[in-house]
Amino acid sequence: MRMLLIVLLGLLPASTFASVGDMYVCKRTEVNNAGYIDEFILSWNADYYEVRLKQVDGSLTGTFKHNFNLHHNNYFASTHAYEQGHFLESFDGKIFARIYVKEGYTYVSEYICPKF
Repeated sequence: MRMLLIVLLGLLPASTFASVGDMYVCKRTEVNNAGYIDEFILSWNADYYEVRLKQVDGSLTGTFKHNFNLHHNNYFASTHAYEQGHFLESFDGKIFARIYVKEGYTYVSEYICPKF
């Protein structure tokens, strides 16, 4: 039984396992309110994660660092204030989910994030 488990784990691609030190290119699953599919670079560090925004022309602008509220080997979650509301963000190694909440308004976006 143990050998079967080792073989099955060996068949999984390395990209299945997310971890600290990895970098991802995250692309939105739907067109945003501005009319395009936005992307960003996600860097997963030991104490924080960093988001570098990618413009339509491919250039990188703006870097945002956020601390974790919950952080384990293969996923993290974070909350942080923004304008009159706050973001709830989570990442499981493949899907980055972002929820923006303010009084009377909620906006949800999902990104697919293969390793860079």
